[in-house]
Amino acid sequence: MGLLNKTYEQFLALQSAGIQLGLERIHSFMEHLGNPQHRAPQTLCITGTNGKGSVASMVSAAATAAGRRVGLFTSPHLVSVTERFRLNDQDMAWEAFDRIGQRVLDEMERSGIPLSFFESMTAIALTWFAEQNVDLQIVEVGLGGARDATAVCNPTHSVLTGVSLDHVDVLGPTLRHIAEEKLALCRRAPEGVYALPPRLHDLCPPGVLLGRDLQYRSRRDGLRVRVQGQEPWFLPQPSLPGTHQHRNAAMASAIGNQLGLPLDAIQHGVAHARWPGRLQRLSDDPVVWLDGAHNPAA
Repeated sequence: MGLLNKTYEQFLALQSAGIQLGLERIHSFMEHLGNPQHRAPQTLCITGTNGKGSVASMVSAAATAAGRRVGLFTSPHLVSVTERFRLNDQDMAWEAFDRIGQRVLDEMERSGIPLSFFESMTAIALTWFAEQNVDLQIVEVGLGGARDATAVCNPTHSVLTGVSLDHVDVLGPTLRHIAEEKLALCRRAPEGVYALPPRLHDLCPPGVLLGRDLQYRSRRDGLRVRVQGQEPWFLPQPSLPGTHQHRNAAMASAIGNQLGLPLDAIQHGVAHARWPGRLQRLSDDPVVWLDGAHNPAA
């Protein structure tokens, strides 16, 4: 464990550089690694102000249940950095983090490319997914979309979970500025599911738009979902608490449908997704909830 901690501590030292948006460094670095981000047949990039991790965890659980080999990259982590990386819905082992982390650190030294902490985590995730020959890599965008390190991928599918005011100093002062930043990545994907307020519908790329093409109705035992032109389907109550998860489940099921996942696998993913620390009930007596809400909309 000493070596493992030492590896992570070297990455923690990179946090002092703060947020560094832009793709020049990560593109050049991934070329040195042989562009592992392009190996997976399907890449789902998920952006949005809130709900990214919930949708990502539902799709990961669904695709795993369908027999796909699935890589999932999320952020931030709460207890262990290995939470950021999952294979078939299981957290990365410390041995794998140490091995691939050292490879990334060594390549940074050889190439002279100074990655940020988040860029290095992105490199670890995409390198590991390529090594594990995943069929589908699900990548949660860190900040924005167009200039985020995860945009080094070529998405085949994308999700925009919604927009609200957050990181305005980086993304812009209005919802339109923020939406344009996030949608710039989504437009690169041939298929996608998007949630935008009505006044921003003109920005929506071709795909399924929540409220126009995708509707859902909550019920006591779950929810009924319909995508325009398709027969409706039923989803069970999400495993993640909160009525807002019905919206996330509807979006997860719609993108799962685009990914070719069968309905029973999608239903399993909605009912069994895990996303610790996000409206998580820790005890009943006394009642204690844990959540990571970090903006007014959350």
